[in-house]
Amino acid sequence: RGYDLVLVEGAVAETPSAWLEALVKSGRPGARLGVVQRTGPVGKAQIFVRSADGVIGRREVFDATPAWLPGCGPVSTFAF
Repeated sequence: RGYDLVLVEGAVAETPSAWLEALVKSGRPGARLGVVQRTGPVGKAQIFVRSADGVIGRREVFDATPAWLPGCGPVSTFAF
């Protein structure tokens, strides 16, 4: 059994490839992943949709500013 919708209730700096792979492997045709990808103060809500042949499509739907999902925020780098 697959799933129809996975909704992430926090922002991520980058959508993990494992989530997209899981959508392809265990998702049903038309299955969706909703996530906010954020690199600054405002992120973009995105919907990833799996087609019948396992291809993932993506579209941005609105701006959003949820809190970071633990462990999925931006990686700090040192700079002068």
